[in-house]
Amino acid sequence: MLRLNASLLESTRLYQAGVIDSDNLIDSIAGVTVETPQMALGSAFHAVFEDPLVHLDYLDGAGVYHHGDFTFDAELVDKVLGDIWDLDPVVEAKTEDLVVQTDHGPARIVCQADALAGLDCWELKTSEKSMVPERYMGSMQWRAYALAFGANQVTYRLVQLKRLKDCDVWTIQDAQSITVFPYPRMAQDVAETASDLARFISINGLEDYRLEKEAA
Repeated sequence: MLRLNASLLESTRLYQAGVIDSDNLIDSIAGVTVETPQMALGSAFHAVFEDPLVHLDYLDGAGVYHHGDFTFDAELVDKVLGDIWDLDPVVEAKTEDLVVQTDHGPARIVCQADALAGLDCWELKTSEKSMVPERYMGSMQWRAYALAFGANQVTYRLVQLKRLKDCDVWTIQDAQSITVFPYPRMAQDVAETASDLARFISINGLEDYRLEKEAA
């Protein structure tokens, strides 16, 4: 059985839309990643979200969150993430229960949401650039999450970060949310994208990267 994930489904959609090329999709399938500064920034912000108290510190009397080489303005982070923390969610909620049928056999879709509170999913996205909420409406990621977790809704929290060079602290320039909901054809759309991905894997001889290992 192929072992895929929600991010790979979204990469497949982006490939079909001409946003990324086949080499990018192949690298994603093979698990080849080169961390960019933007990715490192996002990872640090996610680490703070997952366990803020571990990262809390003070700089000149002001609260900050530290992770690696990154320092964030704690007051603004609390303002942007506090409503999610108040729900006492399960962070990094993961499930491997979603299996869909493709033209190349069954495929397991591994899903890991940033937060799960009851039947509501939350996903954080960070960028130094202005973010357009509507671009996430077409994502296959949230569709897979809604199916896998049986979620009533999935909310993207979009956080635009800005570095204050004089004190080397990252502040929050803007924060927006977009909430998306399950719809009747959603399971079919996920299965069709998984089938397209399975076909791409087969054509390019990439099965060894994605076949599940048999239990010993």
